[in-house]
Amino acid sequence: MTFSNLTEENINQAIEYIDANGVPPGYKSKTTDLIVNGKAYPPKYVLAEAQRLAYGIVIDVKDFYTDDAAKFLQEKGFNIVKRVKESEMSDEEKFKHLLEYFVAHLEFAQSGVTNSIGYQTYIEPIKEHFTKTGNGGGKDWGLQKQIEKWESFSNGHKITITVLGHVGKKRFANTTSYLNWKDTWLNVRAKWDDLDERVVGIYLTNTPTPKPQRVGKVFNLEELCLYDGKAPNENLKQLFETFEKLIGEENMGKKVKEMDNLLLVNHNIILHGAPGTGKTYLAKQIAEEMKAEWEMVQFHQSYDYTDFVEGLRPAVGENDKADGFERKDGVFKAFCKKAIEASKIGVVDNYDECFQKIVTKLESENVIPIPLISGKGNFFIALNSEGDGFVTMLKDEKSDKFVKDTTRFFNYDQCYNVYRGLPGTPKKGFDNYRKAIVKYMKNNLGLKDYQAGKNIETSQSKKFVFIIDEINRGEMSKVFGELFFSIDPGYRGETGRIKTQYQNLVKKGDEFENGFYVPENVYIIGTMNDIDRSVESMDFAMRRRFAFEEITAEQSMKMFDNPKSWKDENNEIIKIPDDVLDHLKNRMRNLNTSILEPKFNLGLAYQIGGAYFLKFAKYYKNENDENDAFTKLWDYHLKGLLSEYLRGMPKAKDLLDKLEEAFKDDASHGPQKA
Repeated sequence: MTFSNLTEENINQAIEYIDANGVPPGYKSKTTDLIVNGKAYPPKYVLAEAQRLAYGIVIDVKDFYTDDAAKFLQEKGFNIVKRVKESEMSDEEKFKHLLEYFVAHLEFAQSGVTNSIGYQTYIEPIKEHFTKTGNGGGKDWGLQKQIEKWESFSNGHKITITVLGHVGKKRFANTTSYLNWKDTWLNVRAKWDDLDERVVGIYLTNTPTPKPQRVGKVFNLEELCLYDGKAPNENLKQLFETFEKLIGEENMGKKVKEMDNLLLVNHNIILHGAPGTGKTYLAKQIAEEMKAEWEMVQFHQSYDYTDFVEGLRPAVGENDKADGFERKDGVFKAFCKKAIEASKIGVVDNYDECFQKIVTKLESENVIPIPLISGKGNFFIALNSEGDGFVTMLKDEKSDKFVKDTTRFFNYDQCYNVYRGLPGTPKKGFDNYRKAIVKYMKNNLGLKDYQAGKNIETSQSKKFVFIIDEINRGEMSKVFGELFFSIDPGYRGETGRIKTQYQNLVKKGDEFENGFYVPENVYIIGTMNDIDRSVESMDFAMRRRFAFEEITAEQSMKMFDNPKSWKDENNEIIKIPDDVLDHLKNRMRNLNTSILEPKFNLGLAYQIGGAYFLKFAKYYKNENDENDAFTKLWDYHLKGLLSEYLRGMPKAKDLLDKLEEAFKDDASHGPQKA
């Protein structure tokens, strides 16, 4: 090759020449880049210029191949990177580009940095239409457009960018600028140096400003190896893996919140679907999300009214001997008594919710006026640079600009103490300002008067959730009796009192001596497998008192995203590698897709939920065990269940073999569609 005599110095001289004069049209590489100080150069053109500058020899870039040029430069110690099409980028590669862009954008916005690799790579090419601030997840499309090449990920979610600043000198070195899983509070934020001039680290948070809660460690930029032109390193992969798991947990959390809202509106819901879809687990999560006290029973064929509501039980007399019978409360009636007792005392406190409202308002408006307690004028507040409270702002009437008043600072806890009627220490003398902020939240943001230890309305009481697992296995009319009326959402509370079958035996002083009712703060969640008994077979009088929500096998796959789901034979949490997890997801989807085929005469109710596939962890030790673990999952947990589904069908053995073939298919054929 004509460039074999070139030295490293010759190549560096060519790069300096290209920096000064640029790359002519038609000479840019389409597949491979030479990376020097974070900038990309076409390898063939670099060598052509190096030959011309060093020896006065002009060579045509068409006379040799890019691969040959790249190999020569690599042998000289230069960094060569194969260009990946945007559609072929891995999620980690996209994430690295986003981090590099984010750091460059913030440093340029905050400190005017233009001599960085990040600026030259990402900002310089778009400087003529550069959008500085805004919320890329909202209406500020110009800001988001600058990262659109890397915004979409294989989990179906999108990362957006938000860059907001506070009034004052230090505008962007704060927690209100972040990368964000769209429509969540899961963010990537920047850590700044002591002078608030350069970004020195990256970390994750899972709560909103002003008090974002960090997840994991702060990664220094050196650890992430940004701008090196290489594939993402292990630290960056670890950061992205954590961020991706957060969105998986958030998705499950959203489902819980949806069910939480459904239960609050209807008082009674039934979660139904295929076996193993996590219905019982979800019911418990709903109760915990509501911060409710909960109990659970499981219905079966012999479960009856005396177990559930009340009935006659043997009475114990002297010497612990049986002495006739006495009326005893069933589990549900006893549960309702507990809920009534708890409703007599409670607390009203929605400060957290309203504090976040004022923070959100400040993030968009920067400064808001707060009327003084005296009613004579206003003072102004903004978020402080750390994002955990407010500072007052003084307005310069001449310039109509605001400057920070550093003597007055009010954080979350100080204002909360004033809200509860306590001094807003440690800085005394500012409580009238704190009271004014609290009053503003009451007048404008729905803050309720704080109440502790007082009698309050039942609907505001602590909530109680009664979970009935496999509700369809009990004989409903036999178990509920006249409670068909009292559990109706329209008859909750004392207006829905009814006389029970054993009313004449209820003693004076009993909470229900004048009749039984279901308190307003009691909620019922039932679970049922559609395969055991269809929804349609349940008594209609019962069905119309419940809201039904189907949990599909595809939805249940979200449980895979929770690291705590994977436990070995000793019930210890283990790590399942991402590629193995992908194989497991593919096998589950392919099996469930096959189950829907007409030749099996099954349907959605016969699909297999994620809980069955979690058993894979019991047999998986390392990558060498993957095939063996899949074999055991099939032999010990799936084969028997599917055999029962196919029992009595013509050619059941052949059909089972077809399902096994589908299970063994590791390839992805896209999400299963019902």
